[in-house]
Amino acid sequence: HLQPLSAISVGQPRAERQLLDGFWYVENNAWRWTKHSFSVRLMPPPGAAQKGATLDFRFTLPDSVIDHRKSVTLYATVGDVPLPPQTYTASGDYSYKSPVPVSAFKAGEPVKVAFSTNNFLAAGEVDARELALVAKSFALVPNK
Repeated sequence: HLQPLSAISVGQPRAERQLLDGFWYVENNAWRWTKHSFSVRLMPPPGAAQKGATLDFRFTLPDSVIDHRKSVTLYATVGDVPLPPQTYTASGDYSYKSPVPVSAFKAGEPVKVAFSTNNFLAAGEVDARELALVAKSFALVPNK
């Protein structure tokens, strides 16, 4: 039984069990489209229960989404702690980074990190699938 990792790339076979919901199949061994709501399980890094941590979600906002929706706001929650939303108005590669307070962590227990977007492509609009973002990696990084 492998412990959950605190950092995962969505293309890694080992990461598969930490992708809880809202992901499509892996493409190019490197990335996955998400639905408008998606979540992962991450292990807090050492010291998170004392110092908190920083969430780092790397993704691409594709032209197809921006062309149809003009902007996308990303919402994130770690455990039951909401993080500040961020709005993106251009396609490209992004990193959503936010400090996560100590209150989101229990020592040694994995946390659910849930995301949602206000805008996405409905199933059948551009693709048979509901599409929001292209997810690449998720990490909880220790705070110094």
